[in-house]
Amino acid sequence: MGFDLKTLSIDPQGQKTTYEIIDPRTEEPLVDDKGNVATLTLWGPDSSVIKNVEKQFRKSAEEKAFKNRKKESMLNYALDLQRRKAVAAVCEWENIGWDGKELECTPANVKLVFDNLPWIEEQVKVFISDRVNFMKS
Repeated sequence: MGFDLKTLSIDPQGQKTTYEIIDPRTEEPLVDDKGNVATLTLWGPDSSVIKNVEKQFRKSAEEKAFKNRKKESMLNYALDLQRRKAVAAVCEWENIGWDGKELECTPANVKLVFDNLPWIEEQVKVFISDRVNFMKS
């Protein structure tokens, strides 16, 4: 028998992992004054959450293209989809504050963080794009 590919199959419900935010100044995990690491719990690229975002996006993009009857830039579509997937991927966080207060993990607050600290959004996009980060060893 050859290599059993089933051993590499991905469980969409188990596609969640914790990511330590990296401080771009030090390239070390971001920690608060008490030594707590800032972490994000992220859904993986094959999770039902991300697949649903892709499905909804395709549907709305098709409807928009039909309604406008003109071609939108493929780059704009790709960037918009990447952004939506990055926001949806963040399902929990720990040790994240904003303006001196603890910040609840909601899509609106994820967007707030991404809008003001685009390097965090970039880290999320890079991390979730690599399936190996979500595969059990």
